[in-house]
Amino acid sequence: MDSFNAPGIQADTFQILNSFWESTALQSKDLFHEILFDTSTPMAIISFKEGKIIDLNESFAHLTRHVQSELIGHNLLEYFVWTNPMPVDSGIGMLWREQGAQNLELKLKTKTTDPRIVSLCVQPVTLGTGMCLLCSAADITDRNNDGEKLRRSEQKYHALIKNSLQGLAIIQDSRFVFCSHAFAEMTGYSVEELLNLTADEMTALIHPKDRDYIENRRWGRISEWPLPCRYRYRSIKKDGSALWLDIFSSLIEYNEKPAVQSTFIDITENRQTQEALRHAEEKYRSIFEHAFEGIFRSAPDGSFQDVNPSLAEMFGYSSPEEFIASIGDIGQQLFIEPEKHTQYLHALKNHGLVRDFEFETVRRDGKKIWLSIHTRAIRDSAGRLLHYDGYVEDITERKQAEEKLRRALSWQEAIFEESRDAVIISDADSRFVDANAAACELTGYSKEELLHMSARDLNPEVDPSKIDAICKRILRNEDILEETAIFTKEGREIEVEFWHSRVIISGESYFHSIVRDITARKRLEAQFRQAQKMEAVGILAGGVAHDFNNLVTIIKGYTELLLTSVDPNDAQCRDLEQIENACRSAETLTTQLLAFSRKQILKPKILNLNSIIEDTHKMLRRLMPENIKIAVVPDPDLGVVNADPGQIQHIIMNLAVNARDAMPQGGNITIETANADFDENYVMEHHQTKEGPYVMLAISDNGIGMDDATRARIFEPFFTTKGRFKGTGLGLSTVYGIVKQSSGFIWAYSEPGKGTTFKIYFPRVAGETTPEVPDVRLNSASRGSETVLVVEDEAAVRILAGRILRDRGYTVLEAAEGTEALKQAQDHMGDIHLILTDVVMPGMSGRELVSEMVRIRPNMKVLYISGYTDRAIVHNGILDPDVAFLQKPFTIDGLARKVQEALKS
Repeated sequence: MDSFNAPGIQADTFQILNSFWESTALQSKDLFHEILFDTSTPMAIISFKEGKIIDLNESFAHLTRHVQSELIGHNLLEYFVWTNPMPVDSGIGMLWREQGAQNLELKLKTKTTDPRIVSLCVQPVTLGTGMCLLCSAADITDRNNDGEKLRRSEQKYHALIKNSLQGLAIIQDSRFVFCSHAFAEMTGYSVEELLNLTADEMTALIHPKDRDYIENRRWGRISEWPLPCRYRYRSIKKDGSALWLDIFSSLIEYNEKPAVQSTFIDITENRQTQEALRHAEEKYRSIFEHAFEGIFRSAPDGSFQDVNPSLAEMFGYSSPEEFIASIGDIGQQLFIEPEKHTQYLHALKNHGLVRDFEFETVRRDGKKIWLSIHTRAIRDSAGRLLHYDGYVEDITERKQAEEKLRRALSWQEAIFEESRDAVIISDADSRFVDANAAACELTGYSKEELLHMSARDLNPEVDPSKIDAICKRILRNEDILEETAIFTKEGREIEVEFWHSRVIISGESYFHSIVRDITARKRLEAQFRQAQKMEAVGILAGGVAHDFNNLVTIIKGYTELLLTSVDPNDAQCRDLEQIENACRSAETLTTQLLAFSRKQILKPKILNLNSIIEDTHKMLRRLMPENIKIAVVPDPDLGVVNADPGQIQHIIMNLAVNARDAMPQGGNITIETANADFDENYVMEHHQTKEGPYVMLAISDNGIGMDDATRARIFEPFFTTKGRFKGTGLGLSTVYGIVKQSSGFIWAYSEPGKGTTFKIYFPRVAGETTPEVPDVRLNSASRGSETVLVVEDEAAVRILAGRILRDRGYTVLEAAEGTEALKQAQDHMGDIHLILTDVVMPGMSGRELVSEMVRIRPNMKVLYISGYTDRAIVHNGILDPDVAFLQKPFTIDGLARKVQEALKS
């Protein structure tokens, strides 16, 4: 066949354009089709194997005098006949494989005119459907006319190559012989500079790390190795920066010599994007793996594709794989209520986004938990659903707290909603730009007033430099938690907690401050510290009372013994009586210390406080001067309490006397009772209280009152505001101890010049009041003949008790501690009718001794003696019902009577 010189597309130009189209097809099918259908050159795309027409432009259809739809799907050889002898069944694909790109001269059978002679160029291209053939046809029936068409076509495609966004170049003998402007712009050189580069300078254009790769390709091409046409490498631009290129190369003949034609695509930005995506993937995968919330991805059908460890752990599984294997999809176990699952799917379908959807579910171990799920539908650019992404929060604790609050304070729900933390938004100069209703309520200012203020206005006493330092720290993205004081509009000082953080709004930095009133918390902390101090002092007082009781017992006991042997008219008798009076004062002081330390013995009964107040009121009237009036306001429906009536009477008397002393010019004392219930709010504001029903006893006066410093110390032992020698400072301490030992609470409310109110709360109980039982006492002068084992580690007390009992006719055995007592019990040949033992002893306690003694002497009676109560026989100050007990300091008659009672019990 003669070489092609007729109108149409020259082979070299066609190869360049074809390579450009192949590269372009890899990047944009739309651009390829635009070139195909805009050109006036007849073109068609043919399947590689069958030779069927896949697509064609209008020019190709016009050449055949057919419409486009008539040609698509038909074999190209139905319309073209070979002018040279060639088997028809060889196919165009085989032809190309045998002879390469050709200007094939064929006879075209048109639909309406005589056959035409055409020139057909065939080249393979890669499209989305795979390998195809691109055919370009030219009518060469009239060669003169076709020559002019060829010239214009070449001009058009040279312009196309020149203006292409892809870089085009032909390399021959290791130098550029053709470069497009686009390629020159990529490298930073001009076309002239590229064409003038030497072979060594061209090597310098290749990045050092890729030169070996390019050199290996060159040797492989020379050695005719099967190399891929498409590859990537880095080039060095004129300014020295790196340039990533995607290359498509093919061997061509240029000016009758072998050459390499290459299409270049700048993929630097893509590589950078891929690197950024890789880092982002690593970053967000780390967040995914270590997030506290449960995160998941599910397929459109709801089946889990990926979950993080937190979600698996939330449901009781050891790993995400175990979770996915055990739970098929979201609806299978996440939603135990079908209607909840339906609501979730409905919201997701309609909006493609579900936020804060709360529901109850069951863990693997059967435990019910509350979750909040957030899910978003992810779609592609065409709107097709790809998958769902979501995260899950465990809100069980929050829901439990909400449920508890609803049960306890359902009627206060509206108030609770209004009691949220104050939120204030400030600009970089700490001027307020927005505030919520809680902030207005907290400060007392209206919203309009707050928006004309700044942080400095809430507390002018704060150093401005401190506020400036905080602002600078917030602007550095530091979250700051601080406690400070602010003043309300009314001038009231309150303690608040600020949580500051930085937020960006419309590109500007603002301060987001959450303000919480912690005045109550500070007060509770002070109450807790006071309670700790009182507890420590109580422990000390109880220990002192224990040792002091032993001393008083000895002094009092021997004083009584001496009084029985001295003539009443003797001067020494009066001295002994003074000692006895001093012992009584010391005994009272000890009793007060025991009451404060909650170590006294109570004898509680179910009683109505109104009846105690009625009896006490008569005695109070005799103690009060005429200028003091007493008013009693009882609650007729008052509940009952379980308390010691004598101790309640002591409380009323003590507080009433204090009220009298606080009103030297006269005044009013009010005693009132009422039922009360401690709810959660009250408990939160009052340290160590408990929820439940109570009975309140309140005693108020309109006297001189107290300041905060005095009120903070009134219950401390030996603290008094009265003058010297006018009080021991143990009155209110005793009241405090009695109330606490009775499981109650006491609060004092007072201001200077406005009087004082003491409110006491005792637990309200069920049942009827206990009737009074006459106290029948035995004759302390009666004598006995039984054997008593006295066990006491204090020698003087042991000797005193032994002497008193021997004087009454008893046989007395003595032991200093438990081991010695057990030995005497084993060695004594006769009966031991009673063991009189101290409760608190070193080594073996009294209760432990009795437990061992029962094995030896099962019929022996027991009488405990102590000046300090112990949990072994006393619980919360209440004596075990089966225990006989004698409190130190005791009298001679008291000991004798208790021994008789124990022996006859």
